[in-house]
Amino acid sequence: MRRRTFVTLALAGLVGGAGCLDRAQGPAEGAPKSVSDSRPVSGLVPDLPVTEKTDIVKRGVESAPVTIADLDAFRTALEERDVVVERLESNDGYLALDHPFDDGGLADPLGVVAGCYAAYVGGADDRRTLSATTFFEGEPVGEYAVLAAWVDEYERGVLTTKEYGEKVLGTVTTA
Repeated sequence: MRRRTFVTLALAGLVGGAGCLDRAQGPAEGAPKSVSDSRPVSGLVPDLPVTEKTDIVKRGVESAPVTIADLDAFRTALEERDVVVERLESNDGYLALDHPFDDGGLADPLGVVAGCYAAYVGGADDRRTLSATTFFEGEPVGEYAVLAAWVDEYERGVLTTKEYGEKVLGTVTTA
């Protein structure tokens, strides 16, 4: 009986820690990692008496302007919404963004970036994936991505604002 308990606990530990081995390696040097499609659950859960991360992300998405015409305007829109842009570059096939976040957490700046990216995709007609590296106290601590296909679904009403934000939040990897 003890052996069965040990094996069960060991397997649970391996499965639970499986995603923890992927580490952020600093600012994005190459193309963004492949992002698997996820299925948002925000429409399936009841309203809760607490502020959820997805609600914070939703507010950030909604704070974006309607359209953003070019990369310089994208940077300006982010900075006007208190996202400090350390790097914003156009690379082959993707956009690279580095930005810090503070003790308030990542949900707010992630929502702002997702919202401004949606406005940029629509205004500049740029279909490249956004690959973001996040920093806390000067150290790289994670990455996330935003796909133009998700913007299309959001713009067509297939995804709600909360679901769009949840898809982006689902790509976050931490160091």
